[in-house]
Amino acid sequence: LVFNLRRNKLFTLLTVVGLSFGICVVLLASLYWKQEHAYDQWNPDKDLIYEVLMDMGENKVWSANVGPLANQMKESSSDIVDYLYYRSWPYSYSCHINGEMKTFDATLVQGNFFDFFPFDIVKGNTHNFTKKNNSIALSEEEAVRLFGKENPIGKLISNEENNTYVVTTVYKIKSPSSFTPTAIINDLDINENDWNNFNYQLLIKIKDPTAIANLMAISTGIVQKNLVEA
Repeated sequence: LVFNLRRNKLFTLLTVVGLSFGICVVLLASLYWKQEHAYDQWNPDKDLIYEVLMDMGENKVWSANVGPLANQMKESSSDIVDYLYYRSWPYSYSCHINGEMKTFDATLVQGNFFDFFPFDIVKGNTHNFTKKNNSIALSEEEAVRLFGKENPIGKLISNEENNTYVVTTVYKIKSPSSFTPTAIINDLDINENDWNNFNYQLLIKIKDPTAIANLMAISTGIVQKNLVEA
C-alpha cells in the first residue's frame, strides 16, 4: 500500500485534498444549520408565534400587512391568543435629550411588544410601556449612548414636531434574535378600516401549532372577501 501511494503521488494528493474539502463543507454546513436554528430559541413562545404574510400571486409574497386583518382573524378563531402589529424598519429621530440634540433610530410598535419579544428588562418595566402611548423603550446599549451613566427611566425625549416620549423601559436583547431594535416606541396608529394600506408587519400568537392550517384558511377567506372581491 505504501509503495502504491508513493508511485501515485498525484492521485494520493488529489484524494487527500478532496476528502479534506468534503469534510470542511460538511462542518461549515453543520455550523450554518446550527446558527440559523439558534435564532429565538430563548423565547418560550417561539413555537406559538407566527408572522402573517400576504401572497400577492405571481410569486410575490409580502411581509407588509393591513390593519383590519388581525382583529377579524381573532374574532373568527379562538385559536389566536393575541396579535402584534409593528413596523420592521426604524425611523430616524432628531430629539432634544437633556437639552442636547441627538439622533437615534426607533421602531414603532404596539404596546404588547414584550409579550412577543420577552427581552430581559434592565431598568423600568413593561407595564408602563404597555399602558402609555408615546412611551419609549431603549436597548441597554442605546440607553448608555443617549444618557450615559444617568438613569433614563422617566426622562423625556422631545422631537422637532413637538412630540414628547417618556422612557419607561431599558431592555437587553437576547441573542441570537430575529429582531434587534435599539429603541421602540408605543406609538403605532393602526387603521382597522383600510384594506389598502399595507403599512405594518403582523405577528400572531396561537394556542396550538396544529391550528395553523385552519388559520391560514380563515385568513385567506377574510382577505378574499375584503380585499379581492370588495
